Amino acid sequence: MGTRTIAAIGAGLLIAVLTACGSSNEDDAVSAETTAAASQAPAPASASPTTRADGSAALKAAVAAYTDAYFAPDADTAHGMMSARCQTEVPKVTLSGALDRAAADYGQHKATNITVDQQSGDLARVTYGVEGIPKFDQKSQLWVREEGQWRYDAC
Repeated sequence: MGTRTIAAIGAGLLIAVLTACGSSNEDDAVSAETTAAASQAPAPASASPTTRADGSAALKAAVAAYTDAYFAPDADTAHGMMSARCQTEVPKVTLSGALDRAAADYGQHKATNITVDQQSGDLARVTYGVEGIPKFDQKSQLWVREEGQWRYDAC
């Protein structure tokens, strides 16, 4: 992932929560560890197209729902759709402020052209756009399946 310059803390949080692009070495290390773990995971022995499609469909639905909640703004839903790690790193009150600002600045928007770039076990990377707001378009955003549900993990 590329890095982005963050002009203000409020704008930075808004962008960081949605875009998952960080500039810290820690973020790069987490991304590298996740990519390494995903590349080492064994491929399913007999993954049928139906199984793959069902997994992708659930992941795409989660991305769409998270984006809907983000721009609603619905902090309870959006925070609940974040991984346990991200929920710890981004308290709901902080997320709520970012979502309120996004809704005030941009209104409601939906995810478009959702594509699953990589999926290995419970880890995935997803690329998608946010209708009408190119600066929020995502490339290779990290998602993780926890307790059977796909969760945003790019905090």
